[in-house]
Amino acid sequence: MTIPLLAAIIASLATPAQANERRFTYTYESLTMPRGVREIEPWTTFILPHHEGEGLTMQQRMELEVGLTDKLLTAFYINWSADPSGSRFDGVSSEWKLNLRSRATQAVGMALYGEVGVGPTETELEAKLLLDEEWGGLVVAYNLVGELEWEREEEIDAAGAVEVEHEREIVVENLLAASYKVDAVHFGAEVIQKNEWKEDETEMKLSAGPALGWVGPGLWATATVPVTFLELVDGEAEVEPAVAVRLIAGLDF
Repeated sequence: MTIPLLAAIIASLATPAQANERRFTYTYESLTMPRGVREIEPWTTFILPHHEGEGLTMQQRMELEVGLTDKLLTAFYINWSADPSGSRFDGVSSEWKLNLRSRATQAVGMALYGEVGVGPTETELEAKLLLDEEWGGLVVAYNLVGELEWEREEEIDAAGAVEVEHEREIVVENLLAASYKVDAVHFGAEVIQKNEWKEDETEMKLSAGPALGWVGPGLWATATVPVTFLELVDGEAEVEPAVAVRLIAGLDF
């Protein structure tokens, strides 16, 4: 189901409210929603073919977000994806975000973020430090992200026996974003620097792209189109750029 159709279905059931808008789709802000406010956020990420022979990949998440207090929120995700080989259920995730400093009253807003994801083949733990600042309609945000992933793979040997292998991956990301809002529209950019350490290789990616969004009464939508223009695998550069499109919509109910 696509984002516009899903948003329209949800909108028909919702009551007007003030949305907890997001200006970016990769970079998080320190703000949390007020106590008792609930929001549904459908996500869709399209990953365009990077290498010859690859097909379009689509990753989807459905998020239910709830404000527990004015400074603490939690969220639950259902994750699935599809590519030329078929569609699959990727698991569920639980998110928690605690606001430590409000950017409305402090020079710099600050929050801590944690997420646990469990799926059929992968388990992950993620932690983030969120910093941001606002000057009028301009918001600048920075995230420091650390992630641990454990992937389970099954292979069948020559004798027909199933062999199970577990691979651990460490990820560290730096994300920097800026956005300026004019009336109901905000536009800006995101920069994503990602480092991955696997058992058999290391990888570094640098991506950047525009971010564009709109906010209305109780409803918002944001899109980012990051282009990976630098990729190093074990120190060797990849020359083909990779492009993704991420869409997130939010609706209070």
